Parts: sequence; C-alpha cells; structure tokens
Amino acid sequence: MDYEKSEDKFFKSFLGPFLNIFFWHMGYDFKYKKILPNEIVLNGTRHILDLLIETTDGTLINLEFMSTKLTKKDKIRFHTYALAAEEKYHKSVYTIVISTYEQRNRWCIHQVNRGSIYAIRLVTFKELSAKRILKEIKKKIENNEILNEYDLFYLGVIPFARYDGKIDDVLEKACKITNDVKVKDDELLHCIKSTQILSVQKFVKKASKKRKLNNVIRMTDEVFFEMFVKEPYENGHKDGKQENKIENAINLLKNGVSIEIITESLKLTQKDLQIIKAAK
Repeated sequence: MDYEKSEDKFFKSFLGPFLNIFFWHMGYDFKYKKILPNEIVLNGTRHILDLLIETTDGTLINLEFMSTKLTKKDKIRFHTYALAAEEKYHKSVYTIVISTYEQRNRWCIHQVNRGSIYAIRLVTFKELSAKRILKEIKKKIENNEILNEYDLFYLGVIPFARYDGKIDDVLEKACKITNDVKVKDDELLHCIKSTQILSVQKFVKKASKKRKLNNVIRMTDEVFFEMFVKEPYENGHKDGKQENKIENAINLLKNGVSIEIITESLKLTQKDLQIIKAAK
C-alpha cells in the first residue's frame, strides 16, 4: 500500500461518513443519498472523477481534491467532467474543489465561450484554527461530554486547518486528544483515527516520529488490518501480483507495524520474510 499518495485518499476515506456535515459547513442544504461510479465515458473518452455524489434532491456534486493552484487546464477538465456526468445521468452537476493550496474560499469562473461561463466552488479549511478546535474538544473532554459528529468532523480536518509551529506537533496533539474522546459511534472514531494515520504518513518526514505517532493512535490490530491491509492485499491477490503483498508488508513495517501482525495478516511465507528483510 502506498501511504505517500496525494490528498485524494485522505478526503475520500474521511468525507464519506461526514458528507452531510461537510455540506452544512459549506452552507448548503444538500443531503447525501449515494456515491455514484466515478468513471464516465463521453464521446469515446474515459473520464475519472474523484468523487461523484448524488443528493436526496437529485443534484449531482463532483468533489475534486487538489494540492496545487487551480489552472485554466483544471477548469476545462472539471467542466468536461460536469458535462460527462450531466450527459450520463441527465441531472445538474455542481463542482466543488477542495484545495490544500488555496488560503481562502472563493468561486472560480471558467469562460466556456463568449456567452457561457461555468462556476466552480473552491473550498479550503485554512479559515479554521487547529488550536481553537483542539481547545474546544479538550474542554468537552474535561466536562466529560460525548463528542458529536460535528466535533469529529473538525477534529478530522485539523491537518488542513490553520496552525502555528510544526505539523508534527499539531498531529501529535490531535492524536493524543482523540484517545480521550467519548463518542456514540465507534465507526466514526475509527474513521478519524484512520485519517490520522494517513496524515502522519503524508506530512511527517522522520521515520522515528512516524512510528511514535502511529503508537499514539490506538487502533486495534483487527481494525487496522481491515482499513489498511485487507483491500490492497485482496486486490493484489486477485490480479495475481505477489509483489503487491511484499510491498504492502515493507510499507507496514516501515510505519511501525510489528512483523508478527504483518506476517499473520498477509499470510507471509518464509521466502516472503527473507525478501522483506533484505529490503529493509
């Protein structure tokens, strides 16, 4: 499994359970209904969207994730995606771009032609203060309060909020405080912890610090395996790619997972272990 992917994986794994809260945060009345297939063919051309959502009122929302500045080429691409989705589903499409590059929320206008424009909503979490979020959650913990899904949503976006100092220190505070929260839904808490693991692998550079933070994030071996090992392993096994299993094992080992858990989870052979030890 490649932990060093772009923000795509983070937002796709995180936003799923929190889509209605995300819409609320944006000031929209949309209610999530279902996620649609993100592969669409238009005029013989195959398009892969990041996340295509249908709301309860029949509106389609194309969520795209970016870590670079939005260019004219990007605007054309997103407009094409919208046209493809409208052609396939015969419904209106809104495009929302979640950006970790931009510093403020705004609308981007794409001039389709002389008499037509296409509006793209640009979203950033930089207007949120990581320090304030942590302070409010800590207060709820001290008052023995149960965190609701809104609290967990803001806890989850801390890596992309505004903060002072090093991201390593902010993540460590967020990971530690997560262990102390009380929730009604353990699955939402597991979602937050999984996104914290992804954040650690993406933002923290030192291997020793990664291992330390992974140890801070308390997640049972079973949940960890289900979220980070099972799917990529099964995909690799299905395609007959033995090297995927080895690559997964090496990545897990580098990120602080014990060789015993890895061996049992991936059903490693002695030959596999020799290859892994040689690659360390």
